[in-house]
Amino acid sequence: LLVLAFPGQGNAGHVQFGVFLPEQSISALETFESTTGYKQDVYSIYRDWNGTFETTFMTDLVNRGTTPMITWEPWDRSLDSIIAGDHDAYLTSFAQGAKLVPGTVLLRPAHEMNGWWYPWGAQNTDNSPEKYKQAWRHIVDIFNTENVTNVSWVWSPNVNGLPGRNTDSIPSYYPGDAYVDIVALDAFNFGTFFGWSSWRSFDSLYKDAYNKVLTFTNKPMMIGEIGSVEQGGSKAAWIKDMYSTIEKSYPKIRYLVWFNLNSKTEGDHRIESSASSIAAYQAIRPPYTYISNPWGWLLQQGYGSLWVVAPANAPKGMAKVTFSIDGKLVSQDYASPYAYKWDLGQMNPGWHILKINAFDKAWNLKTVTKWVRVDADRWGPTLFITNPTATTIYSRYGALWLVASVFDANGIAKTTFYIDGSLVHQDYGYPYAWKWPISGVRKGWHTITVNSFDTKWNRTTKSRLVFVTS
Repeated sequence: LLVLAFPGQGNAGHVQFGVFLPEQSISALETFESTTGYKQDVYSIYRDWNGTFETTFMTDLVNRGTTPMITWEPWDRSLDSIIAGDHDAYLTSFAQGAKLVPGTVLLRPAHEMNGWWYPWGAQNTDNSPEKYKQAWRHIVDIFNTENVTNVSWVWSPNVNGLPGRNTDSIPSYYPGDAYVDIVALDAFNFGTFFGWSSWRSFDSLYKDAYNKVLTFTNKPMMIGEIGSVEQGGSKAAWIKDMYSTIEKSYPKIRYLVWFNLNSKTEGDHRIESSASSIAAYQAIRPPYTYISNPWGWLLQQGYGSLWVVAPANAPKGMAKVTFSIDGKLVSQDYASPYAYKWDLGQMNPGWHILKINAFDKAWNLKTVTKWVRVDADRWGPTLFITNPTATTIYSRYGALWLVASVFDANGIAKTTFYIDGSLVHQDYGYPYAWKWPISGVRKGWHTITVNSFDTKWNRTTKSRLVFVTS
């Protein structure tokens, strides 16, 4: 399972926002972001079990600072066949593709299993909660066997389920904390779109299911699908109430994924269904920010100084971005680019937590955190042999300068020069060079080797073959 860095629980702006769009592309996502004024934290994507893992698409999302969430639907695969291992080759290939993505992928298999509307769901008499849990664990075990560490598993029941069952069936489908990273819940305000439906607040939709989940797990939670129609009330007011209710009463919810679809059969749930809806969505959004550098989690003291970079924006304009390390405020930045130069050499080796607070001009707050590990310097200096540049050397020139370009944040202790394995020179200061008398050197191939040591005696070695002729 993947240990995720979530926004600070209980702080204003602790929820990350995501969206599903019927057109699954980065250009569609960019259009939505342009309309609403915010970059999305999560992009919700739906895929069946017939295609390969789209490593390039998912990598492009990660590289732009958006986490992909794949709702993975086994439409024509039975739970029995998954348990029996009939699809292991496909699952293994999918796992290997996911492993190549340089960031987190949220994977949401066989969602709303407690409902009657999917073939893997409770209405199918061949299914059962036990079979569902076995199938889920089998999928996760294959990813673990492939050592996939960047996938976070999203288990996602519906708030209700079968008619008359309400939330009672939800716990029976839970695969266990060892197999789940996030619990997601789905529900929609259909207003008066249907003859049987009525206007429902966020709290009336989610409260019972949310509290039910709290009885069997302490995992972070997500709203995996949510939307509202215009019919039956004020959609704008509903959106504002939704967010304020989550902030005040639902501290476990870390993600909110809007289902942005206009459906003839289920209503227009798009944020763009009205100008007032767009304005309400813009009003609830905290500033957008993410940590673009460092993008990885493993750092070396040998880097010296490292720029921590947090791009940020908000429709109201940005007030400031603060940087904290291990709970201590280290910098405040009031203008883009928002960055802090971190001296890794002064840090103790081990795990450290970076925390970014972004404030817009209305002092709405967005917090992001990231764990990184600083290792003791085990890297040698950066070393290049800058001369000779040619492979063939003419002895009639009499002598040739061997020149090395060397750098290390901790400083250079010494640089040594060898010809054909024999030490010929040691240099303790810049420029690192030696004048090689080649007039009497044997004709033919020779090996130039340069070793450079930093002040912690980490070494880098570079060699070059040259041919000496007259």
